[in-house]
Amino acid sequence: MLTNYQVRGAFANYVDEQKSDFKSIAASGYGDQSQASLSELQTLFAASNEEDFDDTEYSGVMTSEEIKIKKEDLKAVNAEWKAHLKEIKALATNLFIELQVLGFLPK
Repeated sequence: MLTNYQVRGAFANYVDEQKSDFKSIAASGYGDQSQASLSELQTLFAASNEEDFDDTEYSGVMTSEEIKIKKEDLKAVNAEWKAHLKEIKALATNLFIELQVLGFLPK
C-alpha cells in the first residue's frame, strides 16, 4: 500500500515525464480549437430554441421540444424492453422447471 506522499511523488514523476507532450499539445492550440468549438455549439443550442430556427446546415441540433419527445420515446421503449426481458426470464425459469420435473436435465 502506498502512502499519500508516495502517490503524490509517483504522479509528479509521471507529469514530469509527460511534460514535453503537454507542452506540445498546448503549443498546437488544441485548447483554443476546443474552446471555439464549444462556443459554436453553445450558440447553436441557444439558437435552436428560437421560434424561427431553421437548421439549413443540418447541424443535428434539436430543439428542446424535440429532445423532450425523444426522451419520452426512449423511456417508453426502455419500459417495453424491460417488460419483454422480464417475460423471457419467467419463460426460461418455467422451461427449466419443466425440464427438471421431466428428468431431462443431468443430475
